[in-house]
Amino acid sequence: MHQAVLAMTVTAAIASRSSLLPLAVGCMAVLLWGGSPIATRVAVTGIDPLTTGLLRSVLALPLALPLALALRLRLPRNWRDWGLMLVASIGSYVVFPILFSIGVRHTTASHAALVHASTPLFTGVIAAALERRWPAGWWWLGVVVALTGEVLLIALSRGFQEPGVTVYGDLVVFAACVAVAFGYVAGGSLSRSLGSLAVTFWGLVIAALLTVPAMLAIPVDQLVHAGPAALAGLAYLVVISSVIGYVAWNWALAHGGIARMGVLQFAQPVLTICFAVLLLRESLSPSIVLSTIVILSGVALARRI
Repeated sequence: MHQAVLAMTVTAAIASRSSLLPLAVGCMAVLLWGGSPIATRVAVTGIDPLTTGLLRSVLALPLALPLALALRLRLPRNWRDWGLMLVASIGSYVVFPILFSIGVRHTTASHAALVHASTPLFTGVIAAALERRWPAGWWWLGVVVALTGEVLLIALSRGFQEPGVTVYGDLVVFAACVAVAFGYVAGGSLSRSLGSLAVTFWGLVIAALLTVPAMLAIPVDQLVHAGPAALAGLAYLVVISSVIGYVAWNWALAHGGIARMGVLQFAQPVLTICFAVLLLRESLSPSIVLSTIVILSGVALARRI
């Protein structure tokens, strides 16, 4: 009897740890990505936004390809998996970094982060449509509340005339979030069979090969005159955001569920705002404070699924 109870206790402890691990890894990825808008904002002050987005993919090639070969990571073996790989690669490592860099150039890091908080809505809807399994009512209520915060952010910023903020910049960031949502869903789905490392590193390799031709038309002297701060921001985007962050995130999606892990991204703007205030000296406007409160309320509701 005691042995059975002990076995049940050990099994429960292992199950609890296994359920918490994806959550912990997902939180780590969100924490690392919380610094991405800051790094992007710093990088685009010395490097053209389009160049920043392209370099974020191209410069990952010397790191991703040797690791993929050394670890003998598998490539997709059928047309379905190749399709998922291309969607994950293009959405996450080509379209998103380019649009996000352009958008951040025309808005603040705080605004970009709050707009980015809409990504879980698209991630969850796309995943639910593909899996034919709709999330619970609390999830929908949470994302509606969070989207209300997004609307307030854009609408109120015009009334308060926040410096450095444009509707164009916010909308471009919004478009980037739609693109990366497709990449998240495809990458998370493919990670279940191929592994998160393979999806990340081969995805970076494919993205780099696709964007190398575009780099031939960009002047090389941009990097020479970029300055150490811009180069440091670019290095963060390449190593921390594009490699480490995506490995952790794809693993969390594969083991914790796309819809459940996706809502963690709602916490990312809060981290970015803290970084922006401390590092970039951005001010906390009334629209940002109000939007953050509303978005965090959406997080609390969505986490009840």
